[in-house]
Amino acid sequence: TGQLDANTKIDFQVYFDPDTTSFPIDLYADDFEEIIRLAATYSGAIITVEGHADPLYYLKQEKAGVSDRELKAIRTSAMNLSMDRALSVVNALEGYAKGEAISINRAQFTVDGIGITDPAFNPPKNAEEWRQNMRVKFRVLTTQAEATEFSPL
Repeated sequence: TGQLDANTKIDFQVYFDPDTTSFPIDLYADDFEEIIRLAATYSGAIITVEGHADPLYYLKQEKAGVSDRELKAIRTSAMNLSMDRALSVVNALEGYAKGEAISINRAQFTVDGIGITDPAFNPPKNAEEWRQNMRVKFRVLTTQAEATEFSPL
């Protein structure tokens, strides 16, 4: 709709090693500080956290002709991994904020595990693209909750 871009205050990604949920928090300290600042400035802001997994293993197994049951298990495992990645980032942000003696409102967060359904590169053509699929997309959005002036329907 174009609405999302107009309302996005910050947008960044956290990258992971294969099949892990940990990441070097210090690399993202500036981004975390900006998120905390924006969450405080825009108390009604929505903070979306989307975890993603790379589809390459799934695609290789599919090409090899493994059973639908095995493919479903891979998709489910990737969905769980992506959700755990998203939660890992939210927990790290919360810990970072506590370390700065700032409280954040967890109700502002929407956390989702996307799995392998929306990779940045599909299929990845090199190791760099493969690694960029292992990510969490983080956005701070502002959305108007109420009308600022009365006008009847």
